[in-house]
Amino acid sequence: GPSVSTEELKKSDPDMPEELSRAIAAFWQSLSASPNASEISLNRQELKVATYHHGLDADGKIKNHMMTLQDESDGTRRIMALAPDFESALQNGGLLIADELEIGIHPLMMQKLIEKVQNPKTNPHHAQLIFTTHDVNVMDFKVLRRDQIAFVDKDRESGASELYQIEDIRDFSGSNAISSYLAGKFGAVPEFDEEDDL
Repeated sequence: GPSVSTEELKKSDPDMPEELSRAIAAFWQSLSASPNASEISLNRQELKVATYHHGLDADGKIKNHMMTLQDESDGTRRIMALAPDFESALQNGGLLIADELEIGIHPLMMQKLIEKVQNPKTNPHHAQLIFTTHDVNVMDFKVLRRDQIAFVDKDRESGASELYQIEDIRDFSGSNAISSYLAGKFGAVPEFDEEDDL
């Protein structure tokens, strides 16, 4: 999960007050916790975190509505957690690694994140994003190139995992990787026996 230390914050801004750096560190740490645990943690730190959403009130008038971090969706919390490291990588270059990037994030939002990394205008310093996912939508060749797609296939008997790229699969020359993957042509899909429990 996201984390930042008060020391790292002090390095980035030596004039930052100690109380503010502690509050920011507590906020980042809380983003990776469950909603209830994060709210309790933030309350212990005497830090109040709120977001504001633009919407209609009971009278049909547009107004900003305050929400606590606990009230936010998992997807919003996930984006908030990823945003600082993601934007830092885009601004400075570097490598960002995310496990199961799609958790809580809408598939279109995930594609937008990938597009930002692929676009030289939004990624002028050539940052790289390596992520795992179970979202097959990213296997669309309009989202990722063939050389950017890899699979991990776990052997049921030995438990050993094998990593290979879609380019390594000799009998695939088609343009629809999603349907081929779901049909099991690439491996790296769950295998079920009739007697297996989920």
